[in-house]
Amino acid sequence: MVNQVSAEATTRFREKLDELLVAVNERLELDAKFECADIGCDRLGLSRHYNREFGRLLAAVYEFNLLERLAEEFRWYISVLTRRGFGPDYFGRMLGAWSVATMSNISLAEARELAAPLDSLRSNLGLLFEGQRPAPALSRDAAGLLELLRQRRRREAAESLFALLKAGQGVEHVVEDVVLPALSHLGYLWETGEISVAGEHAATDICRYALYRLFDSLDPDRPAGLKALVACVPGEEHELGADIVAEYLRLKEWDVFSVGRSSPQEDVIEALRDFGPDVAFFSVTLLENLPAAHALAGEARRALPGLGVVLGGKAAVAATGVLAGPGVAVAEHFAEAASLGIRLSEKR
Repeated sequence: MVNQVSAEATTRFREKLDELLVAVNERLELDAKFECADIGCDRLGLSRHYNREFGRLLAAVYEFNLLERLAEEFRWYISVLTRRGFGPDYFGRMLGAWSVATMSNISLAEARELAAPLDSLRSNLGLLFEGQRPAPALSRDAAGLLELLRQRRRREAAESLFALLKAGQGVEHVVEDVVLPALSHLGYLWETGEISVAGEHAATDICRYALYRLFDSLDPDRPAGLKALVACVPGEEHELGADIVAEYLRLKEWDVFSVGRSSPQEDVIEALRDFGPDVAFFSVTLLENLPAAHALAGEARRALPGLGVVLGGKAAVAATGVLAGPGVAVAEHFAEAASLGIRLSEKR
């Protein structure tokens, strides 16, 4: 069982995060000057960028009691930076720099809590490099869609989804059991270096096109008489999940205002006040954006008392125990988001 980090230590980490980043970067710069021999020593700007992101991840992992997710999340940093030429030694030095900075800038008892997960991660780096998460399982339909996406065959990708509808499969099944697994596998292929960033982006855009055509081909339900605002939380760039929820709500005849990705919190709140929705749907995929999701949900309900909030996305599901509460629900699936929205609107 992974020990939790106390609220006091978490607060101190957030207060000191800027100082910690300075200390980490300075230590890595000294390593680069006197000891380091790999490519990471010559790409300190890139190193500083990912240190900042890692600091945000640590803050979220501490705050939302997700320490058991840290090793898996760190695999992402290994995947990204090794593809840019950073060697295994860099990651040991990086984690060592974070541990030393924490012990040097935060009181001893709290620093020990915060550094323990870092030291554990560092001691298991070899396993992280050797191990690779298994490829996600794919049905025949999902594998077929994935191949069309990779080949950038836009029209055929859309037609494959239409064919599933004609065969009697509902839109919920098509999206949940075919489209989303294909997209998850795309992410795996990128993580393992089998597809480039450009290839992954192109395939995702084609998938978005196919989804829009799929939803536009369906007859909407009777008007629900409900209004929804759909947005990614501030800083969140993964918008396809929010797009799917917005299109599904439109299919259910909600009046939908889709804000899109990475809008500042004040802009989302202004849109809420102007539009006056019954329910707000917020998407958060990355763990480091969980604090922004928590803050946005709270501010949205203060701006519109009684507003129902539905949070979705991989990160939201991981932090359900912290995020869910009165007037705030977490949805594991896009269709569930709509049903939770109806339930919250009835309470309002």
